[in-house]
Amino acid sequence: MTPKDRKSIELLVFVVAAGLLIFLSIVGGLSPVTNLFSRGIAVPLLSSASRIFWSGGDYQALQNENIQLKSQVAGADSLKNENDILRKALGLGYEEGRRVIPVSNVGFYRFFESEIVIIDRGIEAGIKAGDPVQTLQKVYVGRVISNDKGRADVLLAASRSQAIDISFPNLNVRARARGVGGREFAIDFVPDSAAIQKGDLFAVTRKPGYTSSGLLLGEIREVATDESKVFKIIRAIHLFDPTSAEPLFVIPSGPRVDYESR
Repeated sequence: MTPKDRKSIELLVFVVAAGLLIFLSIVGGLSPVTNLFSRGIAVPLLSSASRIFWSGGDYQALQNENIQLKSQVAGADSLKNENDILRKALGLGYEEGRRVIPVSNVGFYRFFESEIVIIDRGIEAGIKAGDPVQTLQKVYVGRVISNDKGRADVLLAASRSQAIDISFPNLNVRARARGVGGREFAIDFVPDSAAIQKGDLFAVTRKPGYTSSGLLLGEIREVATDESKVFKIIRAIHLFDPTSAEPLFVIPSGPRVDYESR
């Protein structure tokens, strides 16, 4: 018999004896003195022995294993969710094997003329300044301007300090979208003869090697003609809502800047 087995038997005998004392005290089979002993000492000892017995190695090992299994299940669920998002992201037109970093929008703030979204991943995920950010619907959000551990700041494309070269699908028209803040753009250099209407969508102009080329950017909200009747006066809205909780994606690599400050 091993020392461990002997200890288990001794604990079991002790627990049974203490339990018998308590039972006899309840049914009145003990003298007052013995009854006092059983209630004042045997009960606490029985409770302590029970804790000692059940905190033995076998129970503790089972408890630790249960905790580990719960952690593994939670980790597997998290990994599955991330992989599902990544698979969807690969359907955005990026070639398989290109790295895509899913992130969450965790905050929004304004700093002078800049409108900035905070995302929940940063240096540890390989995110760097200049990386473009987009939505699952191929909408260009903006670019990373600063990063830290567990966080990065994304300057929104509609910030007042930004201007982006754009084009209109199915139209041979190119122009420039100036951010005016509050999700709005002013569209410059569109000829009055261009058949652009309210509700039309426009995208970032395609440029070889630029990660955000061809991504959707905004929707036309107002169209008018200036006094010279040379250019249209156009107002548009950014298709990305900074208050939304939709999944975002950082696409590393490629040239840093595909739009410029005004």
